Amino acid sequence: MALERRSRSATIVELVEMSRRMMRTIRRNLYVSLAYNIVAGTLAATGVMTPMIAAIIMPLSSVSVLSIAIASISRNTRQPQSRKDGEPWT
Repeated sequence: MALERRSRSATIVELVEMSRRMMRTIRRNLYVSLAYNIVAGTLAATGVMTPMIAAIIMPLSSVSVLSIAIASISRNTRQPQSRKDGEPWT
């Protein structure tokens, strides 16, 4: 019902903006995960870090990706616009 009141072009613009934010978050998560895996893998392969330690701290990569995604969601969530009394919601 709310979408019926909005113009189609406004809805499309919002969807494009949302998809851009989502792709930005996906790229950021990919880079963080890739960097972590390269560093930890290299340290484990060279013997600086044992493979067991690398496997134990591997969930940190997942936690960092999840925290970036959650922060992105909370940062991009918009608060409803306030309206004056008597104005219709648009």
